[in-house]
Amino acid sequence: MSIQLWTAALQLQRLGDFGCAGQGVDAGIADLVAGLGGKDNIEELENCFTRLRVNVKNPDLIDEDLINHVPNSGINRNGNNIQIIFGMKVAEMRDKVENAIEKEQ
Repeated sequence: MSIQLWTAALQLQRLGDFGCAGQGVDAGIADLVAGLGGKDNIEELENCFTRLRVNVKNPDLIDEDLINHVPNSGINRNGNNIQIIFGMKVAEMRDKVENAIEKEQ
């Protein structure tokens, strides 16, 4: 396990690497949902103070490269439980993911 510390400059650079700079994180939300295996693979979505907690039907559909299109501080996987560490903006991220899922219906 490695620990990465991100300065504001590195975070902006990382956003630019994913083509999201200037567009905010919203540009990667569709990739985040796809990285979780799509809306049909998501059984439950909740958050604690810093983590987006997702229960999925099939963990084999998880694509961490797509999830990482949205800057995060790490991904923890344990069976069907996925935790994506977003820090204090996790509630905002959860709202964006829920909105994206609703738009797909």
